[in-house]
Amino acid sequence: MIELEAQLPDKPGELLRFLKPISENSGNIHGIIHSHKEKKGGLVPVLVRFEIISENKIKCLENIKQSLAQLNVKITRITDIPMIHHMTCILSGHVFRSNIEDIIRKLKKIKIQVHNLDAKLHDPDDISNVKLILEIPDEINDQIVAEHLKNIAKEKNLFVIFEERL
Repeated sequence: MIELEAQLPDKPGELLRFLKPISENSGNIHGIIHSHKEKKGGLVPVLVRFEIISENKIKCLENIKQSLAQLNVKITRITDIPMIHHMTCILSGHVFRSNIEDIIRKLKKIKIQVHNLDAKLHDPDDISNVKLILEIPDEINDQIVAEHLKNIAKEKNLFVIFEERL
């Protein structure tokens, strides 16, 4: 996902002129913020979020930048935002005794981040249930993550439960 911020003249047709090179270069627009309240010197800040649907994303992005430069559009920022989704699971057993930090490190090795961890522990000798919300890059299949977690759980003598996806 790409976020592109630019300054556009506050005139009719400028937004359309700005968006045209994006769509012509395989850009699939997800959202636009066009803020007249922040107008300075006759220029309006515009933020567009889009993904490039093409095998050659770098070339398409370069074409977009070149086209906007030819149109005298002042680009103030371009950011590549990784596309992610979330998965929730519960680890049950002696999770903290099995070294929760090691579990987090093993997930991080395959580019999975623990977004949130929620646990209730009354006594260190008791079995605990730990809810994990994982951030997963879209290019990683949930089945791969599930298999990896099952292997970790087996290695650490834990039980893992996954949320049901509807």
